[in-house]
Amino acid sequence: MKSKITLIAVLVCTVFFFNSSVAQSQEIEYKRAPVENESNYFEITAQKRAGFQVLKSMGTLSRSQNKAYKQFERWAYFWKDRINSDGTFPSPLEGWKNVGLLDNVQAHNPTSASQSTQSWTNIGPQTNPVPNGYPNPPQLGRLNAFWRYKDMSNESGSVLIVGAPTGGIWKSTDNGATWSPKFDTFAGIGITDIKGSSTDTSVPGVLYATTGDYDAQEVLNSIGVYKSTDMGETWTATNLSYALSGAQLLGYLVVVDDNTVVVGAADHIKRTTDGGATWTDVLTGDFSGQNFGRMASFGTNIVCTDALEGIHFSTDSGATWTTLQAATGNSGKHAVTVDETGVFFVQNQMGQIKQLDLTGSGSATNVGTIPPPI
Repeated sequence: MKSKITLIAVLVCTVFFFNSSVAQSQEIEYKRAPVENESNYFEITAQKRAGFQVLKSMGTLSRSQNKAYKQFERWAYFWKDRINSDGTFPSPLEGWKNVGLLDNVQAHNPTSASQSTQSWTNIGPQTNPVPNGYPNPPQLGRLNAFWRYKDMSNESGSVLIVGAPTGGIWKSTDNGATWSPKFDTFAGIGITDIKGSSTDTSVPGVLYATTGDYDAQEVLNSIGVYKSTDMGETWTATNLSYALSGAQLLGYLVVVDDNTVVVGAADHIKRTTDGGATWTDVLTGDFSGQNFGRMASFGTNIVCTDALEGIHFSTDSGATWTTLQAATGNSGKHAVTVDETGVFFVQNQMGQIKQLDLTGSGSATNVGTIPPPI
């Protein structure tokens, strides 16, 4: 009995060791190998594959570890024809040297004929919003929403609006030369999306913004959908409104006209036809927390994806919806876009692109193929 217990303990420790080592090292070590001194492709691939094979043979490979294994094999496939014959990685500076931007001693080569003559200027936003008494002052963070009102007679007078997931809304009235914050007086200054019914400074239309951070909702929750009728100068809440403590989530917007808006929420796709006074659930998810979020539109067609691998579309400006691909219950977001002719495309987390046909119940056709792991 004692020997059996000892054997079981050894097996448990072995499984724990491999699980831990794969989970902790896999995301950092091999991805940084090309820029680390003395890294060797052959050693790394042999070690990683051996670890995964042990887990597979014991039947202990979890879904996340299986996904990580596929990611590693993509990395290995990418590098297999790019490494040196001894398994070492080429200098990351070789590309710059080849196009003449670095000389042979890796110094900047200002006389390179291939050097771009274009100049770049940081036009902002470049200053933090005022703290307003918050213990942790709001910060700029990344920008993920942009709207432009074009001045048809004078481009320098165009009005630009940007939104930051942790930095509110910023506005420029001189085509980006200067910026001022317009949302830092609200309790939740996270912004996921900004869309409007007009792009002309002479016809302001209405701007709508979803608050919070759809891609990292644990950072800033949503306080609802807000609107502006003065090109982003001031903002007021619609009746789709949440308390910051409510841990609610909103996704992206489609603005059909001044009063008709479609937005993704945690459990529903919602629609208003009266400027946000009332909101109707036009599609209900199959799972709690399905998190409808990504959207693209063309004419009366809208495609929306959720965070559980679902794909949904509407051909009547969001009034009714058809589910093209049902949510699976597994975490997985699709990117979605539409080309200038109105053809929609989605891309899943594995990189597969699909072209959508919104006729009838809809269909999705693969565009290209993802190279299989070697």
